[in-house]
Amino acid sequence: MTSPYQHPNPDWAAVVLYYRRGEEIWETIDSIVSQDPPPKDVVIVDNASHDGTLNAENVRAHGARLIQLSENKGYAGGMNCGVAALGDASWVLLATHDILLPSGAATSALSAVAAVPSTVAVGPILEVDNSTWSAGGTIGMRGPRHTTKVPDRPIEAQWLDGCCIFVRTWALREVSGIDERYFLYWEDVDLGHRLSKLGALVVTPEVRVIQETARTPVYFGARNAIVYWRARRSYIAAAAATVLSLAKVIVRDHSRREAAVARLSGVRDGWTGRLNVPQSLIREH
Repeated sequence: MTSPYQHPNPDWAAVVLYYRRGEEIWETIDSIVSQDPPPKDVVIVDNASHDGTLNAENVRAHGARLIQLSENKGYAGGMNCGVAALGDASWVLLATHDILLPSGAATSALSAVAAVPSTVAVGPILEVDNSTWSAGGTIGMRGPRHTTKVPDRPIEAQWLDGCCIFVRTWALREVSGIDERYFLYWEDVDLGHRLSKLGALVVTPEVRVIQETARTPVYFGARNAIVYWRARRSYIAAAAATVLSLAKVIVRDHSRREAAVARLSGVRDGWTGRLNVPQSLIREH
């Protein structure tokens, strides 16, 4: 019987999530379709951008397919729609519209599996402004933390940044995809926790991917920390996340009423399970 971790020539497909990126999206798509070997399939999911950038014809000209959503389903919902539309492939790359894959990235990433045969997900070193932004991450009572020390060999992580992650297709299906309760932020931490039950999450230093990062959405930072810990019945951690958010309202948000409102709304909705997408526009300073 063949192990689900074994595949002599791993093939891959890609889902790229798009939201009002503009013409720069083509750099991202071209960096993906030009990999050698190329992906079997590339699906771009337009998360209800309504900005006129993408259409079936120009996406096809760049070697991809387009799914246009009528409503913004967030990272989780958008990615799940894209994965559902893919053909058969051993691995799927989940990518956001702001990353650039260097030449040979896919081959190097999937080759890292040899170092840890039980690997179910592989992530690169993420770079922002010529410095290391993330080499995987850890999760503790105070929330997710990026690791910035670059390893000299493939190593395991507790979670991988969702902007660029290769996942075994069978493993993604086994955990029922990305949890759409999060909409945005913390969903990659949650995915990492569930995938880790099936195998290893690995960061490979051989692949360095450029990303443009945005500041944390205040509302989802507060809300989803509580959602995450409550889902695991870690009520002490959920309470600690609540206290931390309330402290930020006092210390950080005293001069930004909109941020205070967003954070308090996030705390409330983390406990009630409600979702207020417009609040995601408010970002941390």
